[in-house]
Amino acid sequence: MKKFSKSIEVLQHDYQSKREKNPAYSKRAYAKALGISSGRLVDLLNERIPLTMKTAVQISERIFLSDEDRALLFELTRNEQYQRLDGRRKTPALAIAAVQDTRRILANAMSLYDSKENIATEFNAVTFAFDKQRITEARALIQQLQYKLASLSEEPHASDTYCLSVQLFPADQDV
Repeated sequence: MKKFSKSIEVLQHDYQSKREKNPAYSKRAYAKALGISSGRLVDLLNERIPLTMKTAVQISERIFLSDEDRALLFELTRNEQYQRLDGRRKTPALAIAAVQDTRRILANAMSLYDSKENIATEFNAVTFAFDKQRITEARALIQQLQYKLASLSEEPHASDTYCLSVQLFPADQDV
């Protein structure tokens, strides 16, 4: 896996690898494959506009990326979006990023659920048989869900801050 330091480098690398295989492969054809306009692709590749989480999710579904590269694309995009936030919006994002205590997250979720005041609260669990050989695939799916939901925060009318907490662990083992 090639190491990237910026999200757009993932896209630039993918485009260049396609050009190496087919020197006639155009940016217009690549944009069509990605489901975005050629003008937007050129702006992205030339870093005139930032890659948003919404676009990163859309693109990741249309190009072949390993699970590691897809996770890296999402992580880099999220970090870049955070860096672009102004100070007023950074504080809640920083607070969410700093939350590491799963017990506190679950206690808060249960409290909101029990209060029945917050209609927008969803709290549930499911137990199922699972092949632990597929844990890497499961982690990738969880990450993809997290980033797809986070891409909704780019909507212009986002008004509240939410916490999404997902746990996947063996239910038949005592701690």
